[in-house]
Amino acid sequence: MRIHKQRLAILVVALVGTLGCFIPLGRVPLVWSLHGLQLARKVALGVSGLSLALAVIGHRDKEMRLPVQIGSLITTGLVVCFCIFRIVVLGNRTLPNFDDDDPRAGAYYNKACEAGLMEACTRLGGCYWTGTCGLTISAQRGFDLYDRACNGGDMNACGQLGVCYEFGGCGLAKSGERAVALYEKACTGGDPGMCNNLGVCYHKGECGLAKDDTRAAQLYRKACRGGDSSACHNLDVMKN
Repeated sequence: MRIHKQRLAILVVALVGTLGCFIPLGRVPLVWSLHGLQLARKVALGVSGLSLALAVIGHRDKEMRLPVQIGSLITTGLVVCFCIFRIVVLGNRTLPNFDDDDPRAGAYYNKACEAGLMEACTRLGGCYWTGTCGLTISAQRGFDLYDRACNGGDMNACGQLGVCYEFGGCGLAKSGERAVALYEKACTGGDPGMCNNLGVCYHKGECGLAKDDTRAAQLYRKACRGGDSSACHNLDVMKN
């Protein structure tokens, strides 16, 4: 009876470990770990196969007890390693930087973007706008990626779109109204640089807004507290 319980334990642990490598965490792996994940899945499948073989061919004979116990320990150890891999590596949302002329950048940013990392979509959009990262210039593709990233919660993408609308760049027609809306969204979302940009619009009466020093000072103050040095400077200029 004990040997059967050991076999069952091996199978359960191996299956849980294998499924853990295929069920997404809802987070995107580091670029370099995209290949590591594929390897981990292959190893996990191999471990499951070995565990299944031990469980199926094992007998009640005493000579099978040691191999089953060893298999159980090995399987448990590998599952622990997989758990660490998934939590530490795949739970990290940071994305490495590439040089603009690195032809690998576009492909990796695209993989990460398709996997749901909005920061990667923003970077990929920038590559299309500038024709870098091994990609050909495409204003429309760049806009679509920035728009997707902005709607997906990347406030940097919202702010950059706002800059493009304010000055009529990036293949977009100039629109103060759209710029203000995007600056507002990015500022509310926690981007101090965009609070500063919006403050400039109020301070100078630009972007289709009426001049409002009170509102400008509020925005400069918020941006300055958030760590934007330009906003601190602008606030000092207003006081003098």
